[in-house]
Amino acid sequence: MRKKFIAVYALMAVLALGSTTLTSCVDDNESASVTAIRNAKAEQLNALAAASNAEAEVQKAEALLRQAQTAQLEQQTAQEKAEFEAKIEALKAQYEQQRQNYEQQIIQNQALFRNTLYQNYIAANNELKELEGDYIEAQLNLASAKAGITTAEKAAQATILAQDEEIAKQQAMIEAYKALPENSRDELLKQIEELTVQISAKNAEVALKNQAYTDAYNAYTEADDAYEGTTKSDNAGHTVTVDPTLKTGQAIKDLRSTYGNVLSWEEVAPEDLTVSVYIYKYSLDKNQATTTQRNLELALADAEKTLGKSTDKWDEDATETQSLYAQLDKKKTDYEKAKKQFEDEEITEETLLYYQGEYYNFEKYNLANGIEAVETAKENLDEFKANIALLDENSEDYKAYVAAIENTIEAAKAYDKAYEEYKLEVIACADLKAKKYVAENLLTGNPDINVKIAECEEAIAKAEAIKATAGKVGYEAYTYYEAKKADQDFVNNCALNENNEPVDANGRVVHVGDFLDSNNCVVDTWDEAAKIPMTGLRTINVEAYYKECELEVENLKSEIETQKLIVAQCKAELEAAINSGATDETPAEETPAE
Repeated sequence: MRKKFIAVYALMAVLALGSTTLTSCVDDNESASVTAIRNAKAEQLNALAAASNAEAEVQKAEALLRQAQTAQLEQQTAQEKAEFEAKIEALKAQYEQQRQNYEQQIIQNQALFRNTLYQNYIAANNELKELEGDYIEAQLNLASAKAGITTAEKAAQATILAQDEEIAKQQAMIEAYKALPENSRDELLKQIEELTVQISAKNAEVALKNQAYTDAYNAYTEADDAYEGTTKSDNAGHTVTVDPTLKTGQAIKDLRSTYGNVLSWEEVAPEDLTVSVYIYKYSLDKNQATTTQRNLELALADAEKTLGKSTDKWDEDATETQSLYAQLDKKKTDYEKAKKQFEDEEITEETLLYYQGEYYNFEKYNLANGIEAVETAKENLDEFKANIALLDENSEDYKAYVAAIENTIEAAKAYDKAYEEYKLEVIACADLKAKKYVAENLLTGNPDINVKIAECEEAIAKAEAIKATAGKVGYEAYTYYEAKKADQDFVNNCALNENNEPVDANGRVVHVGDFLDSNNCVVDTWDEAAKIPMTGLRTINVEAYYKECELEVENLKSEIETQKLIVAQCKAELEAAINSGATDETPAEETPAE
């Protein structure tokens, strides 16, 4: 048995020492988690070597005994021989205890190694979930920003039109003032009368064009309801969400709120319009869709494996975690056994009730949750597959979606045309009103013509300045505060505990991203953390905010894909360690997310 033990541990040492270390080509600074793994592996190898050394010492002792027995047996008295053998046996016992201690140390180091890999996997998976949550929030912000742009651009458009009207009025007044010396009173009265008739007719034209412009604008804003959805107010004044009527539009809405990374989009609004419009066309990123579907399939498979089948029986010899149905079978068997023991008065009623509660509660909660997990995973997969099928470019549903976008583009062109026609009538009406105003001023007073012309020119310059800033991007500086957090450099410089984990001054384990107080000790909440003042620029224009939201969505999309690779790597390392006993391969170093 001893020879077999030596061979096994020697083999383990050779495998461990001969393993290949995978390193990242991204960053030369290894993370704290990788340092912990490396230290755990070193301790494990030291224990293996020490175990071999202890075994060698035992063999030396045995050899010494054999030598003494053969070379000096004749010269020793019976008492001396007994004393010598006792010393040798004591020495053997001492080294056997050392071997057992080293063996226990090996087991502990293996557990530490697996635990480190498990913590890496959990941390990476949590980071992925957080990024996916941020992505959904960024998508909502993007939708909100789009709505804000529509409102802001409408206001800017109205501002520009009002200033154009003012400029036209002031320019007409300048021309009228310059012509005043040539006009007699009778001519002015006649001019005012004619202008009054013209203004009345022009006001009617303006009203008609305004209605046409309003109708065209409403038609444009409603054109995308079929694929974007909208909001309306009910009888109680509450805002109610109205879903898209097109199947592909609803699929896009669902995917944007759950798996937005599988979508790509492009802006398809005409570029030569006066009015500002935003029209987006979504399509499927097939590579991302394939990856997401595979992950959903794996999630379903995991849930089904965890649940098992209703026919599963408990296996006493199993080495892996058994299914929920198998565990239920075990608890049922234990309960049935307890009932028999209670009938035979071998156990108390309290013990019987314990086994009964274990069985019923497991069925009610654990098994029910497992069944629900399978149903949810299946629903998620089926819904995802149905949604991406609706984005198949060759499907009738997607073609209907594209046709609806084309209708929106045509509605935008009609809206732009109606606005231009309305704008011309407004400016023409302003010209007539300005001329009438100047003529009436001359009849009621004796204005200084040069002063009046200068006032008009000043008003024109002011209006031009307002037009120039309407709808433009602006920024303002502001101060905000961030909670102090542990970064990689901080963690690398922390002291290590007996498990080779980085700790703060209070002995608490430190991870990258943990909140820190003013003493650089880990705390649990943002409020407890030390605050760092920061200065930044924030947009004071919704168009710039919209662009920022677009950039944030794209950045998060990229980060999610990187984090998925990290999660997959951590999971593979953990499974390899579990399946191999955590002794045949040094884990790969994490690749930091960009």
